[in-house]
Amino acid sequence: MGIYSNIVKKDKLREIQGQVLEEIRDALVQSYGPYGSNTLIYNDSTLNKYTKDGHEILSGIQILNEIEASVQRDLVQITNNTVRKVGDGTTAATILSSIIFKTFTELEGKYTPYKLMRLFDKTVKEITKNIMERNRVFDFNTAYKIAMISTNGNEKISKEIASIYEKYGNEVYIDVTITTQDRNVVKVYDGLSMSEGLYNSAYMNIPKENKADIRDCHVYYFDDQ
Repeated sequence: MGIYSNIVKKDKLREIQGQVLEEIRDALVQSYGPYGSNTLIYNDSTLNKYTKDGHEILSGIQILNEIEASVQRDLVQITNNTVRKVGDGTTAATILSSIIFKTFTELEGKYTPYKLMRLFDKTVKEITKNIMERNRVFDFNTAYKIAMISTNGNEKISKEIASIYEKYGNEVYIDVTITTQDRNVVKVYDGLSMSEGLYNSAYMNIPKENKADIRDCHVYYFDDQ
């Protein structure tokens, strides 16, 4: 008589992990790179969404079984980290995860887990060093080239992004939203813009304008990711 538990044997776990990584990789690779196509994300409660963003595609995938879903959650965490630190490359990070996992499973029988992690850390340091030796100064010309790749060759948007960096420097934050006009509009905010409104109307010290003028305040920011 078998015992029912939440214990999963190593070989079975690796098999499931590999299958999920490959399936997710195959789903995202269609949208990979400047020549990739948009992926349609269907949701019953919202409008259909077309995107090439790896993090959005990954988050839109629905996986039912718990072990399989846990692999997806790990990938979402990886892409969250990529978004925060880099801002792009989530599809590449997902594809690399599948490749790295496959290599790990092939080497697992040859090395102890400790030795395998030391080899991985050494490889990461060598790759990082190689990248840093080829780094370049970021300016508006570089911004234009990056934007041309990210927008699939949209020269108009790429020029607008480059012009923002040229005018305001590198320490800017660019956010994109849908405009209600028939043309692109660039709005500049010098400072912190809060879109959530006031917690309570009692905080409005300029009631005629529905505003609160706060001087020398302490601002606390919490990252819920």
